[in-house]
Amino acid sequence: MLKKGAIALVLALAIPAAAQAGQTIAGDNIEINYNDQGTWNWSTPAEGFLFRDTTTDPWIDFTYPGRAWQYISIEFNDSTGPQVHQVWEGGTTMTSVVRERDDSSGTYNVSYYQYAAGVLDIFKREVWEDSSRTLYVEFRVENTDTADVTDFRLMFAVDPDQGIDLGPGSYSTFNDTVDGDGDGFFEWVESAFLDGEVTLGFGTCDTADEVGHTLWDDDADAVLADDDGARADRQMHWRHRESTIASRTIAVFGFIVAVDMTTTDTYAEYTTASSTFCAGCDVDGDTVPGVHCGGTDCDDTDSTILPGAPELCDGVDNDCDTGTADGSDETWLGDACDGTDTDLCEEGTYSCTGGAQVCSDTTGDDLDVCDDADNDCDSTTPDGADETWYGVACDGSDTDLCEEGREDCVSGSRTCTDDTGDLVDVCDDKDNDCDTSTAEGLHLREQRADLRRRHGRHRGDLRRRGQRLRRRHGRGRRVRCRRGA
Repeated sequence: MLKKGAIALVLALAIPAAAQAGQTIAGDNIEINYNDQGTWNWSTPAEGFLFRDTTTDPWIDFTYPGRAWQYISIEFNDSTGPQVHQVWEGGTTMTSVVRERDDSSGTYNVSYYQYAAGVLDIFKREVWEDSSRTLYVEFRVENTDTADVTDFRLMFAVDPDQGIDLGPGSYSTFNDTVDGDGDGFFEWVESAFLDGEVTLGFGTCDTADEVGHTLWDDDADAVLADDDGARADRQMHWRHRESTIASRTIAVFGFIVAVDMTTTDTYAEYTTASSTFCAGCDVDGDTVPGVHCGGTDCDDTDSTILPGAPELCDGVDNDCDTGTADGSDETWLGDACDGTDTDLCEEGTYSCTGGAQVCSDTTGDDLDVCDDADNDCDSTTPDGADETWYGVACDGSDTDLCEEGREDCVSGSRTCTDDTGDLVDVCDDKDNDCDTSTAEGLHLREQRADLRRRHGRHRGDLRRRGQRLRRRHGRGRRVRCRRGA
């Protein structure tokens, strides 16, 4: 017996696509020996579909004893008329086996076959876990033609012969169909050794699918019967129909195979597995099978999550690779950034932490001081705007003490905008020069002294100016300011 994942080659060299090698894929409880057509009976190891209750029990062969018999029959109408295609242990009729592959990975066992049936490409995938007693058989049928395909039927049938291994060497089984949910349709068909022991069954996922038994009938339109528990050498069938498969579209459907030591346990295995498999292997339609079918799509309910998808910063394994850092495909990852401070300086870099974009800038506020530099990286902020003195009232370089300007930063230097000139203290009972130590009207005496300095040699002018001062301020010999007069 070959180990799981190994491919037993019939030919040592490469072989044509229409003649595959055959392969054996095994889990703990189910082993399937596929012939070169992908059905469950291979003459090379002389074995077919095998089951065992525990890993120490001997294998029980269901499908190879006696005449090996397992069929896949496909019938439909294309633009040229009715088409019939069949696959069985001895070969194919008008069907090419394009590809055979063992896609097993981890604890999942997966066989893959691709068939060319005229204008249809048919992909068959069978998957089961190591410790499982159920497997899911899924078909994807693609219409490659420019015209629709109508009245499509696919029948999957097997002749269970477990009695040959179990004794007393009989090909007969106890055969029944079951409407377990009471909806008026048979969703389950089974063939048991003796009465209720070591059972193989097919369970539907679509209520429109059909199950039942026949006597050696490979017709996709075979009449399926309910044997109602009768014992006979009969064949077990599952059939699916599609009224139309439109041009360039794909139809996906499948069913569940279950096996166990009793009919009750086998049916229970089917009902449990249906909740996992009946939605299909590619629930989200992203073309990548989910891990429940041995695929690599780690979330088959979300079409944006699959191998190769961009790894976003959202706390989700978008690309189904736990070794890829969260957010590693974000365009902003590693870019310079500004934190929550008041400046606009990008003193950190972006990272993805806890599924969120985070900036590493924790330097605090960069204040704009008066140095002719853009300290806060904001060109709209005036130079020096964060200085404590910025905008404060100030007195310029004149002789008064009046704060008629504001502190500003000009070309990187502290500057007072007071350029109004000297305010002199005149005789008006006001502190004109904002200096309380200056005597009221002191400017009159300064004017007279100034006249002497500038006009002492021109007495006429001095006399005339003095007269004007006396007329303005009084005729006393000395100019004085009393109470604003």
